[in-house]
Amino acid sequence: MPRRPSPEGERALRTVLAGGFTFYGLISALPELPVPLPEWVYREVVGDQHLSVRCQAIGVLPHGHDAVVLQALLNLHGQAPLPHGQVACTSDALREATSSLSPDLSLTDRQLHDSLKRLKSATLTVTRQQGPRGSTAHLSFLDNLEFDIRERADVFLLDTVSVRLPERILRLGQLDTPNRRSVPVEELLELKP
Repeated sequence: MPRRPSPEGERALRTVLAGGFTFYGLISALPELPVPLPEWVYREVVGDQHLSVRCQAIGVLPHGHDAVVLQALLNLHGQAPLPHGQVACTSDALREATSSLSPDLSLTDRQLHDSLKRLKSATLTVTRQQGPRGSTAHLSFLDNLEFDIRERADVFLLDTVSVRLPERILRLGQLDTPNRRSVPVEELLELKP
């Protein structure tokens, strides 16, 4: 049975996960993580319901503007849907989509590249237990990632980006897009694959 985190642990988790533009409460809004963080676990107990969300990443967990980049990809897909959740665009188009969500945000090609790599490396395991019944879902932010890069001397150019968005995240994105609001992690489990 999951144990409720200590009050100090809950405060620390809220510091990492809370923020103005948090993607479903699953990406930290902090511009930089206080320490390199390859994993976090969020647990909540309400009555006889137990919710556990574990996020793991190769490297560092998504944070900061990664939420805006992911929402921008969802918006680009909504504007010109390709089969199987595919999004193919230039770095300029992705940058424009992020700026429309957050006008003060101006990302370099390197920042877009790093953000996409963090999103690709993260996986989520969401478990909900109510009484004797439970369910577990495995999710990712991006199913596939390809990009064309040109690097010379100290210049880094990201030409094109191609990603495949998971169907579950796409459904959540469509639910969230009109309001641009954070969706509680509990809602993640209400949508079936």
